[in-house]
Amino acid sequence: MPKKIMVVPEKVRQHATLKIREIPVNAYKSTVSDEIKSGSDVTLETCLRVYRDMALIREFETMLDNIKKLGAYRGIEYSHAGPAHLSIGQEGAAVGEALHLTVDDHVYGSHRSHGEFIAKGLRAVQDLAGGGLEGIMTSYFGGATLKVVEANEPDWTGLSLTPAGKKKALM
Repeated sequence: MPKKIMVVPEKVRQHATLKIREIPVNAYKSTVSDEIKSGSDVTLETCLRVYRDMALIREFETMLDNIKKLGAYRGIEYSHAGPAHLSIGQEGAAVGEALHLTVDDHVYGSHRSHGEFIAKGLRAVQDLAGGGLEGIMTSYFGGATLKVVEANEPDWTGLSLTPAGKKKALM
């Protein structure tokens, strides 16, 4: 049986006043170091992970932009006839949204939601590390996707920060 919501125009369109308190803008002044020292759940590892995830999403968006505008990405030609709705600059929102999600949570988006889906996927990969992910990838399409990833594993050494970089991140 469908639910009914009675909408009475005379009631919903009555004159009223909405009063709110002042809303501070740009009031947050803490540094990463302050957050880590505060005892919150923010750690240097979490901050580096967030930065890495934002950088990966930005690289994806850059790839999509290059494919659309130049017909190639890093020397690989690709013709994309459709639109490219980018979300460059929104990486922080996507990663922040996914930071506290679990593997079982769902994300819904629109034509500009690449970042949200990538961030959610990276978060799920983090939660499934230690065997859970390998089981999924091995069974998914008989491991075909995993074989492609293994055959084209990138050099990840450039993604880790040096000790000097970690120290600078705390300032």
